[in-house]
Amino acid sequence: MIADQEDPRTNWGKIRAISFARAFSFLGSQLTIFALILREKDSGASTVSILLILGMLPLILFAPWAGLIADRYSTRQVVQTSSLAQAVLIFSLTIDSPHWAVFATLFLANTFGSVANPAWGALVPTLCTKDDLPRAFGFSQSMFAMAGLFAPALAGLLVSTSGFYWPFVIDAITFLFIALMPVVLRVNRHGAAEVSGQKSGAMEGIHFLFREPLLRALLILLTIFILALGVVNVGEVFLVTE
Repeated sequence: MIADQEDPRTNWGKIRAISFARAFSFLGSQLTIFALILREKDSGASTVSILLILGMLPLILFAPWAGLIADRYSTRQVVQTSSLAQAVLIFSLTIDSPHWAVFATLFLANTFGSVANPAWGALVPTLCTKDDLPRAFGFSQSMFAMAGLFAPALAGLLVSTSGFYWPFVIDAITFLFIALMPVVLRVNRHGAAEVSGQKSGAMEGIHFLFREPLLRALLILLTIFILALGVVNVGEVFLVTE
C-alpha cells in the first residue's frame, strides 16, 4: 500500500510553525496561572478559585464579539495588537500588587486572548485544503495538549528554583514571540468586507445552542463537568502543598 502523501496545496510548514508557536504561548499562559496559584494560595481557596475562573471566564463572555472582531479585521491586526497588550499585562504581574489588581490584570490579559484565538482559527483554513483541515486542527490540539501536560511541572520547577519572577517573564516573551509569527511566516487573513442586508447578531450562536435540545443538554453537562473539575483542582492545590 502506498503511504498517504501530503497535499502540496496545504502549507504544512506554516501550519506546524503556527501550531508550535501557539502551543508555546499556551505553555507560557499556564505557567502564569500556576505561578499565581502558588503565590496567592496562602490567601485561601476563594483566591485560588477566582484565579482559575479568570483563566476561562473572558473566553466564554466575549466569545461572540471576539469572533466578529476576528472576522472583521486581519490576522496581523488582531494577533499583534492582542499579543502585545498581553505581554505588557503579564509582565506587570512581576510587581507585587493587591489581589484586586492581579485579578483585573489576569482578566484583561485573557480578554485580549479571547480575540486572538478565533483570529488564528480563521487563518488556518486559508493555508490548507478542506480535506486537510481536520488533520491541521488535530495537530494543533496535540501541541496544546502537550503544553498543558508539561506546564504544571515546569511552573513548579521554576517557582522552586527561581521564585515567581521568571514564569511571568517567560509568558510575556511568548506573547512577543507570537506577535511576530504572522510577519515572520508571511501569513495573513484579510478582514471580511462588511456585507449589506440582514446580518446575524453576535449572540445568534448562543441562542441557537439553547434552542436545540441536544446541544443544550451537552452544554449543561459540559458546564457541570467543568465546575466539578474546578472544585477538584482547587482541592488538589491545598492537598499537595500542605
